[in-house]
Amino acid sequence: RAYTHRVGRTARAGNSGTALSLIDPKEVSGLESLIERQAKKGIAVVQPLPFNLKQIEGFRYRAEDSLKRVSRLAVRRARLAEVQSELINAETLKTHFMENPQDLAAIKHDKVLAPSRVQTHLSKVPNYLLPAALRTQLVQNKRSAKRAA
Repeated sequence: RAYTHRVGRTARAGNSGTALSLIDPKEVSGLESLIERQAKKGIAVVQPLPFNLKQIEGFRYRAEDSLKRVSRLAVRRARLAEVQSELINAETLKTHFMENPQDLAAIKHDKVLAPSRVQTHLSKVPNYLLPAALRTQLVQNKRSAKRAA
């Protein structure tokens, strides 16, 4: 479920999306069970993408740059923000927050004092960095989306 949820975040509000998952040889059994579960539901979205590792060498600097930004503090802040969001949006707590607005205000008041720098150059992947097989897949997805619209 977690994998499907995370991949589902690549496409929102009726838009299509493509997610690329790199699978470690230790995770192959989990991938196979995911494919089986999807097949039982009539969903066939997980497809192998044949490519040579040399084709994704261009991602190395992006991965290294991203890893530099990941620290224990960054992970802790991300988890805290996720829990805070879940608390604020929890259906079970809505009545409590209506009766105790100061609790909601206290939760919303907590902000990160030192915001992290947004790496805008990492938000989009330029086509020249994509492996040829993935570029072909993206073109096919865009054509399918246009036909459906």
